[in-house]
Amino acid sequence: MRNIKKSETFTSSEKMLAKLSDKAFLSLWSFANVYTDEGLKVNDKGERKGQGEELCDLLVVFGNHVLIFSDKGQIEYRPKDDVKISWRRWVERAFLKSAYSTYKAEKWIKELPHRIFLDKECTEKFPIAIPNKNIIKLHRIAVARGITEHSKKFYKDASGTLFIKPDIVGKEHYNQPFIIGTADKKKGYVHFFDEESIDKLFNELDTIKDFTDYLTKKEELINSGMLLVAPGEDELLGYYLSSREKEEYIHSPQFIMPEGRTNEVIAVQTGFYEGHRNTKAYKTLKEIARISYFWDRCIEIMGSAAFTGRWHETNGKNYDEEITVLKYMASESRMARSVLSDAFSEVSRKPFAASEVRPRVRVSGSPTNPEMVYVWLVMQLTSEQKDYAEYREHRKAMISSYCMACKDAFPQFKTIVGIASDAINNKGASEELIYVHTDDWTDEEYKHAKWLREELGLLKNWKPAVNSFSLKNKESDLSKLRKRKKKTNKEQKAARRKSR
Repeated sequence: MRNIKKSETFTSSEKMLAKLSDKAFLSLWSFANVYTDEGLKVNDKGERKGQGEELCDLLVVFGNHVLIFSDKGQIEYRPKDDVKISWRRWVERAFLKSAYSTYKAEKWIKELPHRIFLDKECTEKFPIAIPNKNIIKLHRIAVARGITEHSKKFYKDASGTLFIKPDIVGKEHYNQPFIIGTADKKKGYVHFFDEESIDKLFNELDTIKDFTDYLTKKEELINSGMLLVAPGEDELLGYYLSSREKEEYIHSPQFIMPEGRTNEVIAVQTGFYEGHRNTKAYKTLKEIARISYFWDRCIEIMGSAAFTGRWHETNGKNYDEEITVLKYMASESRMARSVLSDAFSEVSRKPFAASEVRPRVRVSGSPTNPEMVYVWLVMQLTSEQKDYAEYREHRKAMISSYCMACKDAFPQFKTIVGIASDAINNKGASEELIYVHTDDWTDEEYKHAKWLREELGLLKNWKPAVNSFSLKNKESDLSKLRKRKKKTNKEQKAARRKSR
């Protein structure tokens, strides 16, 4: 695979947005300053003149979701005696023009997806396949800075995020200071985030799954006409996240109606965001989430070669196919990553004893996708292998066999994701990543999977790891996590002292 070079960001605001998106969505699916070839001319001799036109400031493509960001940067708000004059000038530049930029980008993405590039010279094709327009889930997002302090003064509010009132449409914004509604009902809803709200959103929803779930459910709420008003994006976010205080919504927050009230509009009250942040449920879930960043680091480290084209071996025909396993891993929510990190980090971080020659294997169903399971194998380099290359071949064969045996052990799973890594005390740093789709398996493949279990004993008497946390058992869950982390840290220190 050839090297993929991302376009550079130019303004300080674009750099901040790119940095936030790389953290939340991970750099493999987030691309700043994407271009079209409109404006680029090629003469009869094949000579290229001019350059492409910018499609959007940030484009994120993940599964069926496409996020279009239009970032207007710092838009100066100039206070006047008549606040409506000041507001009209600001909202026109910061929101309405930005919204129409996303509409224009949306049209190009749907109609000419093959003419999107990473560079203004249009030599580097956009590396991820754009979903078919029949299944695409497109989210339009406008970002602008420079309004928070003025909003705080106007509302005498410590937050400063702009009010959300969806029934204000288009030019009606001119007479409604510091309120954001709908840019164009016919063209679709555009989210607007100021400097305060975008930081809070990326802080609370820092996975592509959590972020797109929120955008999707917010769009559904607004399109249904059920949202009357919210005193800021942070308060609406707080209302949404507060549903996790109920056990059934831990993994999938919702905009739920208060008990006893149905078919009514929702008017979110001031103080919802900070109120939820002060609850025991919020603090517990934040602490549980701390372990989950093990999963994020694994994706970034394993995917670090994707842009360079230096995969040791791959069956992928292009960048998009090469990162399939990483896409499965990145599709997990923050809480799901906590579950998976808890299941896998212990076997990965704990040093092997000299006498420990068998690989460690852990199996865990995906908390996000009930039809997917992960098989994680950690293996030590021993005297049985003559060198590291032979060790990797052996490890590759082992993870492939365990993944096949997994189907016989747990037939309910249709997709099996295999990850094999070095023992912490190996003198190497590599991984094998595979995935197995079993929908079209032959009888021979099923027979071989059964043979691997019955004759070789792979996963013969295993059960998948527990794949959920419970707020009801929060104290025991957290105590368990702390003890595991403390024990693992001690073992790692002992291994490092021994190696010195």
